[in-house]
Amino acid sequence: MAAPDPKPRVMVDANVLFAGVVWPRWPYEVLQHALRGDFQLLLSPLVIAQARRALTPRYAGWVPAFDGLLEKLPFELAPDPSRAELHRHAGLVRDDTDIPVALAAINAGVDYLVSEDKDLTV
Repeated sequence: MAAPDPKPRVMVDANVLFAGVVWPRWPYEVLQHALRGDFQLLLSPLVIAQARRALTPRYAGWVPAFDGLLEKLPFELAPDPSRAELHRHAGLVRDDTDIPVALAAINAGVDYLVSEDKDLTV
């Protein structure tokens, strides 16, 4: 009998993590699938920090919901790339500020990187 296929490994960027807490649209649904264990979610420290920064001060009331979601989400922490690695991969994506997210996903060997950021999806 063959072993079942492992769950897809999926990383989301800060936009999806932030929007999934604040607005009940498709990023919310992505995170709901992660909560159900439909895939293995990966987050990096940078992604978590960026999402948290986006919540304050305009959406400060959502911080407890964000923290609660992080406590419930079964996620694997993917390390942020080193500064040297960032320099070696300059130009990897259109916006240099997205390089750490792209490299974290690549280094973690994810199957999918979910984002609404056109600099990562085009």
